[in-house]
Amino acid sequence: LRKTIKFYGDSLGQWAVQLTQMLVQHFLTVHEQLVQKNRELDAQSGGEAQSPNIGDDVMDNDVVDSLFQGEGAAAMMHAMHESIAPLLTVILSPQQNGASLGFMDRCLHLLTTMLSRSTAVHPCLWPLVGYLYTMVMSGNIMDYVEQLVAPLDNFVSVDAAGFYRVPITTVPMATSAGSAQLVIDMCRKVVQDAASLHHFAAVPPLLDAVLLHGWDSAIQSGAPTLSEVSAVTASCLEMALRVLSQKSATFPPTLQLLYANSIMASILVAADVATPVILQSGAASFILNAVASLFLTKIVQENVRSFDKKVFIAGMTRLLTFACEIAATQQQPELATACLGLFQEIASGTGHVFGAIAEHDIRLIRGEIKYHEKRIKGELDSEDEDSMYDEFADSDDDDDTDEDGSELGGWDDDVEDCGEDDDADEVNLEGNDDIRNQGQYAQALAKARSMREDDIDEEMDAEANFLGSDDFVTPLDDVNVWAKLAEAVQAAGPVVSIDTNQASKVWEAATLASRCEELRKTNPTPR
Repeated sequence: LRKTIKFYGDSLGQWAVQLTQMLVQHFLTVHEQLVQKNRELDAQSGGEAQSPNIGDDVMDNDVVDSLFQGEGAAAMMHAMHESIAPLLTVILSPQQNGASLGFMDRCLHLLTTMLSRSTAVHPCLWPLVGYLYTMVMSGNIMDYVEQLVAPLDNFVSVDAAGFYRVPITTVPMATSAGSAQLVIDMCRKVVQDAASLHHFAAVPPLLDAVLLHGWDSAIQSGAPTLSEVSAVTASCLEMALRVLSQKSATFPPTLQLLYANSIMASILVAADVATPVILQSGAASFILNAVASLFLTKIVQENVRSFDKKVFIAGMTRLLTFACEIAATQQQPELATACLGLFQEIASGTGHVFGAIAEHDIRLIRGEIKYHEKRIKGELDSEDEDSMYDEFADSDDDDDTDEDGSELGGWDDDVEDCGEDDDADEVNLEGNDDIRNQGQYAQALAKARSMREDDIDEEMDAEANFLGSDDFVTPLDDVNVWAKLAEAVQAAGPVVSIDTNQASKVWEAATLASRCEELRKTNPTPR
């Protein structure tokens, strides 16, 4: 069947649903036989039997992937969801205990693939979120924590409204909670039980997905509402701050940046909620300066992704616009002053982070513009395409990038005004169990430096890269964050200032990004 689909996939597309149903029925039959065999072995041995790991053979996703790619696949997806849901339920349901039979990896991949090619989530799939929640809360899925990110991200990116609003009843003591709240609870449990840095690294992408996709859907369609997104923002932000406060002494810069992204995402989607939380910590200046300083560390410069840069610039822009909005109302003058002061401090701080990041993007965008100009004129050859991918493929492989290779690339070691100082690699969000005041943060920072000098934590590797290269889509992908920042600074007038060098780079990046966007949409000139 695999070979048949490989060669005749387009022709077989009309029977994709029927073939899938046949495969699912076959799997369920084999699964039941395995369960019965395990029971017999358990009875004979008096203990737990080791099941053969035949998941890769029985549940071959190459077959299902091919079926999804045929003509009319979008129209078939609704039926596909209904056909495949029983298989996924058997594996993920705690009652069925299918996870113990070696099918979990394939199951999560199948769920991820199916959702990624869907335009809606069928009601029969939402209960699966409850099963995942139950396994996480029981501690039975820690080996698969990293693989959970993609399917849960796809749930919210495909249907953010349903993710926030559809009650999940397949959880113990079922409540009216939607998937958004369940995912936040799952993240909290993962942080609590994390046995490795990779477990910690799985949490921020989920927080970012819950916040950003919910926020974007609220703006685009009104569902969920911004108030619903704001309701979960405080939980996401406090979790990110608490983890960094307690654990960053053992986190390399790239892992710290993941949690910093969640802080900036919180400011972006609900500044009215996030800024008071950060200010009430008593260490707002320290937190944002530490976040900005991460972009000046060598390991981050070498591995930073488009998303990392965009969420930082977008978050800082929202901090400024929020300050101006509440200043205009004159209702919260102290909050407005504090927010303006924070923005100004970051804008004029050591390293000139806006200018450093803008300089990096300018170089990348110029390269892409040259590529598109040749593409539009029909002057590309194989060497042009190879050189483009060679130039841009070193750093950024996430779905912020377009097929043409935009936004890819590493940092230039000679970036002007990057300004690495002697302590750049050591400026982190270290802390202890409390995040309430500047003094405690300062003490924690000194403690963290001492720990590194003494090599107390052998697992911590400052050169480790946790930014990853997996594809993912975010609402910021098509946003010209430089134009937004430039407009916000101009609108703020004399209340904030950016030095001339940084301002010119921000405007240049904004202009080039707009030009590049136009070229991406331009078809080649017919010959």
